[in-house]
Amino acid sequence: MKGAYSDPERVLAEYSQEAIFPDITYGVESGGHPRNIPDLTWEQFKGFHDNYYHPSNARVWFYGDGDEGRRLEKVNEFLQDFEEIDISSSAVPLQERWTEPRAVEHTYDCGSEGDPSNKYMTTLNWMLTPMDQTEPEKILALTVLSQLLLSTSASPLRKALTDSGLGEDIVGGGLETDLRQMSFSVGMKGLTK
Repeated sequence: MKGAYSDPERVLAEYSQEAIFPDITYGVESGGHPRNIPDLTWEQFKGFHDNYYHPSNARVWFYGDGDEGRRLEKVNEFLQDFEEIDISSSAVPLQERWTEPRAVEHTYDCGSEGDPSNKYMTTLNWMLTPMDQTEPEKILALTVLSQLLLSTSASPLRKALTDSGLGEDIVGGGLETDLRQMSFSVGMKGLTK
């Protein structure tokens, strides 16, 4: 976990998500930031795990041509010793939409090698309108569009940014579909201030 926080692009992604979703759980590290873990009591640590890592919060998917009955028996064997708990507290509300753009600036450790004057990064991040997960065609269409715009050196948005000479390469994950509210992020690294 500590290694993940030494990767500047990972740090940028965390800051971006925190800026987009400051009022809900998407804006914080899911398991807690490593620097804060030593401050937890055993009871706090165990209580968090018991509540959020409980099978009541789980979903089970099967893939392939296996015997569904046998699979369900295996799941039942595993789950039968757990008591169901109320998971309503783990429901994530929607982030209130912004009425105007916001700017956020953070620092990160860029290491001691090379010239630090060209190690700036920036991203533009958009919180998108919530998409109902029952609309897979729309989600797929947006995913394809994001890939077309950013995934290869010939992609038009990626090419325009890299050809601009402003920085070395793009950063930002494009379309994020894993959250209740999707987001889109794109930016550049290797910038000078």
